[in-house]
Amino acid sequence: MTEPGENTTIFTMFGSFVGAHQWLILKVDLRNAFTYVCTKDDYKFWSPSAVSGPRMPCLLGRKETYERRVPHSNCYNGRDYDRPVKLEVCECELEDFECDFGFVHNMILHTCIRNKSSLYDPYAIPSSCKPGNFYNRTKGYRKIPGDACEGGNDQLYLPARLPCPYKEKKEFLIVAQRQRIIRVDLEDPKLEILPISQNLQNVIAIEFDMRNNCVYWADIVNDTISRQCLSDGSQGAEILVKTNLDSIEGMALDWVSNTLYFVDGMRTKIEVVRTDIHYEGRMRRTILDSRNLKKPRGIAVHPMEGFIFWTDWAPGDPSLGRANLDGSNVKRLFEKPRVEWPNGITIDHIAERIYWVDAKLDYIASAALDGSKFKQIIANDVRVKHPFAVAVFKDNLYWDDWEQKAIFTADKDHGVEVHAILNQLSGLMDLKVFAHSIQEGNNSCGLTAKVCSHLCVGLPQRQSACLCPDTMVMKNNECMCPENKPAFANGTCPSCECSIRFSNATIRLNPMLNTCTSEQFSCGNGVCIPRTWMCDGDNDCGDTSDEINCSHPHCPAKLFSCGDGKCIEPYWRCDFDQDCADGSDEKNCCEWDELENNS
Repeated sequence: MTEPGENTTIFTMFGSFVGAHQWLILKVDLRNAFTYVCTKDDYKFWSPSAVSGPRMPCLLGRKETYERRVPHSNCYNGRDYDRPVKLEVCECELEDFECDFGFVHNMILHTCIRNKSSLYDPYAIPSSCKPGNFYNRTKGYRKIPGDACEGGNDQLYLPARLPCPYKEKKEFLIVAQRQRIIRVDLEDPKLEILPISQNLQNVIAIEFDMRNNCVYWADIVNDTISRQCLSDGSQGAEILVKTNLDSIEGMALDWVSNTLYFVDGMRTKIEVVRTDIHYEGRMRRTILDSRNLKKPRGIAVHPMEGFIFWTDWAPGDPSLGRANLDGSNVKRLFEKPRVEWPNGITIDHIAERIYWVDAKLDYIASAALDGSKFKQIIANDVRVKHPFAVAVFKDNLYWDDWEQKAIFTADKDHGVEVHAILNQLSGLMDLKVFAHSIQEGNNSCGLTAKVCSHLCVGLPQRQSACLCPDTMVMKNNECMCPENKPAFANGTCPSCECSIRFSNATIRLNPMLNTCTSEQFSCGNGVCIPRTWMCDGDNDCGDTSDEINCSHPHCPAKLFSCGDGKCIEPYWRCDFDQDCADGSDEKNCCEWDELENNS
């Protein structure tokens, strides 16, 4: 027996003997059962939740937690111990938000989708939005009034902060048609052929840089990835990657890190290059290879969330996968029978969902970024007979279809209001949509100056990672060149101190900067010259490396062509002075004398 509400270690017990009544009173003091007095390290806060199963729910972003003694602490807390109770702020989840104006709750997916019966446009730019300022564009949710949650998945639901446009950009599509790239204005669907200065042969994958007004494309005939900026028409096409490519079928631009991801279906790789430098190689890095890929096709990146998504239609083992932008944490979100020939894939940055098309099951589907809340948007429709690419913006989705030879649009949530934008288009390949607010957003790579020396990629939970090109190795958080040599200030490596043997000469390479562009020839001494200067008979490099191994000499008819491609005056021939490096001007001189005498 103790006093009600009393904190004590002393217990009083009353009893009686069996058979003969006689009161017995015992007093027990358990104080000595505790070995020491409790300290703050013997307590922790907890909430009453099951070890496995439902947990203590948060209410308006808060939950009550109670202090209790940890199980292994055999300590005495004293008569004056007052159990603290405190409120903890919870991480934000879907339950902390309600549907914003212009949206309604979908009871099946438990998401907020656009209310098409409302005349209110939730995406409209406020009239008060002046250039240089910012405005918030809804993602369909708003935090419940009074909710105090912080962090967690709030970026999936909080509005995006966007810059007020200096000039409203029209919404348009960029579409690849093998031998041309077209632009389609969505307000007035007319076809415009982009003025690409390069001869296009078979373009499959395309991408567009909104900030710099540059179009990217991959041509699988000459196996190159190129770019052309269209701002003033003064810049021609530029080749970014031209080596070790086989079949580029998808590309995705990370506008925060200024990198371009691309899928090589034949080499079974997803790689990345820098787009903001002009050094040979552009810090090329392999992100995923045959250990995770079999027959990759489409690709999409989410710089803010730090994810890369891709489709893979390997026979018998198709999949739709996700990984972090550095290639870590690979997950297969969907497999057979959900997917058979997953083709193009894209990201809806407003609803934070992925959309993709399947060219065998003939459907367009959507899911949350983690693969949950799957929904078929359109299926069993003649306008989705062999879809190749898909794009999403605001309330609409867009796709092209090989069998229909057309570009279509429909409501992204319900798949209704399907109609063709353009018909009778052959050779349809990749398709992307662009407008104001496309390619907006940031991550830790863009928020901090000079985060990484070579490649910076965003990761989930607002983190980032530094990567090295394939030709370098990370040691002590630094990208090191072969033979453990440090890189130059611009991140490139010295050329190796070695000799390259040609069929008719040997050139010793010096350790110079490897900074030549793809349009330049890298001389043996490190000098960069235009490729058009190669094999022209002039020693432009200074070490004759630009005139070595020339299979087609370019000497004028009146000059003598040396065996190494050098051009000399004809009267230097057989003058007992070796003017050609290979001595070819002093060989067969008897035949030359006979020819001279007969002429």
